Amino acid sequence: MAGSLVRALELVLARPQGSATAERVERYSCCRFLRGVGIHAKTLSKWERNGVLQRQTEVILKSPTRVFSAEDVEFGRTLIAFIH
Repeated sequence: MAGSLVRALELVLARPQGSATAERVERYSCCRFLRGVGIHAKTLSKWERNGVLQRQTEVILKSPTRVFSAEDVEFGRTLIAFIH
């Protein structure tokens, strides 16, 4: 168990930080992220609370919306594959 927690922490720390570019970045809504990674909303809340993912908010149709990048989705899939 301790080994898997250490590996999960290594995955979080090795995660590349996003850079600002002029290119269009693909964004995923919260629901699309949850479906794409295959996790429950409570799991996402825990990840955000513990700093595994950082919350990004954009205003879409005059409403603040949580959004995730394609890298976030890929990271989530990798983390879930490792945990299982």
